[in-house]
Amino acid sequence: MRNKLSFDLQLSARKAAIAERIAAHKIARSKVSVFLMAMSAGVFMAIGFTFYLSVIADAPSSQALTHLVGGLCFTLGFI
Repeated sequence: MRNKLSFDLQLSARKAAIAERIAAHKIARSKVSVFLMAMSAGVFMAIGFTFYLSVIADAPSSQALTHLVGGLCFTLGFI
């Protein structure tokens, strides 16, 4: 029976080979590149948290709704 899913299903051995190739590429990165990526990740988290704080500070509604909207804004800060 033919698979009707729209994405390509990989065999386990092929998935392992792909994961190995990706891991080897990540290991080969320079320390400066890894440091810069870590710093940019921290900056994006800070932007998301600032966006979260600015949203929940002005919301007079219920706690649950405020935190839900704040959480959505935190994730939108990463974009």
